[in-house]
Amino acid sequence: NQVLNGSGANLGSGVLTAAAGFSVVFPNGVGSTNFSTITGDNLSNAIQSIDEMYVPGGKFVFNKLIMHYIRTIKDTQNRYIFAQPGNGVPGTVWEYPYIVSAKAPKTTGTSTAFVAFVNFKYYIWGRRVGTMMLEVDPYGLFTSNQTRFRMFSRWAGKIGQANAFARIVQLDRK
Repeated sequence: NQVLNGSGANLGSGVLTAAAGFSVVFPNGVGSTNFSTITGDNLSNAIQSIDEMYVPGGKFVFNKLIMHYIRTIKDTQNRYIFAQPGNGVPGTVWEYPYIVSAKAPKTTGTSTAFVAFVNFKYYIWGRRVGTMMLEVDPYGLFTSNQTRFRMFSRWAGKIGQANAFARIVQLDRK
């Protein structure tokens, strides 16, 4: 959730926030305010907006509902832009892999970023200064000759190179 939606205040900047380097404005025209009107052009513009050196390794991130809409998009030659997974080949959108996340938005709303094209190689992870705890329970599984361990540590993430991240943002054009 923090990787997608983090505000930057506590645990890091989310890739669906303004911290992303590029924003592709959606919808395409006046009155089309639903995610269902997303087009292949919107997705292609997200890829195009990323600096060329960051595109290899890029992938889309969106909610399962958005995937439903993407599966129905066709190009100008009436071909689907979504490639079904099969025979050991993962599914793609415009030949790029995708991640379906329940933490990505699925509810239409003004100024909502709902799809991201990202290269997570440029998202930085680090352990936060502070509490790290290791708990040992040598007796809980004593009868099976096992010892239980539990470790707790704090981590944070941040967009390291903003130009490796693009989001599609819904704006209300009435």
